[in-house]
Amino acid sequence: MERGLEKSGGPWLMGENLTLADYCIVPTIDRMRDLGLGALWADHALVSAWFDRVQEQPAYKQTYYQGTRLSEIYDGASYGTAPNTATIVRDSEEALFAQA
Repeated sequence: MERGLEKSGGPWLMGENLTLADYCIVPTIDRMRDLGLGALWADHALVSAWFDRVQEQPAYKQTYYQGTRLSEIYDGASYGTAPNTATIVRDSEEALFAQA
């Protein structure tokens, strides 16, 4: 993304205009941050600035408001407790989800 923003001249992925390309990557970037992986782009100033701009967009604010992220929905979630599994705890009920 850093190279793409640099090449396009920004501030958006395709240049001067916010496009579908930006909105397509937003869920992935937001989820990565939700999982505590935001440091992955901390050294990439253009990506960090891009995400700051995205978060100011009305569509982002209407989509990603308090309580909509998986970490908020499944309070106490512990991901990666065993290979290919995640234990999710909600409302005092425990469920084990395994990936095939």
